[in-house]
Amino acid sequence: MFTLQHALATPTPPNAKAAGSPSSRTVLLVDDDSNVLSMLSETIAAMGHKVVSAHDGRDALRCLLKYRSIDCLFTDIVMPGGITGLQLVTAARAMRASLPALLTSAYPRQELDALGELPEGVAFIAKPYMITELQMQLEMLTDVYTHLNWGSRRRRNKLPPLRQGARVKAMRHDRPRGHAT
Repeated sequence: MFTLQHALATPTPPNAKAAGSPSSRTVLLVDDDSNVLSMLSETIAAMGHKVVSAHDGRDALRCLLKYRSIDCLFTDIVMPGGITGLQLVTAARAMRASLPALLTSAYPRQELDALGELPEGVAFIAKPYMITELQMQLEMLTDVYTHLNWGSRRRRNKLPPLRQGARVKAMRHDRPRGHAT
């Protein structure tokens, strides 16, 4: 499971890719907890991706305007400052229609259902999660995005939203996927 201690003990996940490799992506990481933001930033960078960090939704929107190279949004759902993760995805998609997004929360998925249905091309991963699960979700989203984009950043804003198939179900907090009971 992803915990602060696990991130410190395992800074390089298995199958990490070198930064700048063909599958290296730029991930906009958004979390209001500075410790989580720092550890996740290091972990995602160790996977071979570039990371742009933001502490809240407003900061994330400024980053989207500033950095055209962002390939994926990874955000906490519940954040202070007036913009939730779902609202951030909606605003980001107004700027970049096909931007893939990965949402996360420590709240059980049932409690988050009141926030509404996840948009197409948006996946969810429950906290705590395993680093390999995070890596798999980021790779899946960015690979689908790259496939739809035909490798051209110029076409990014003209693409339709990702298909619903990119969505994943939340894993249980007490027994992460891949672990025996």
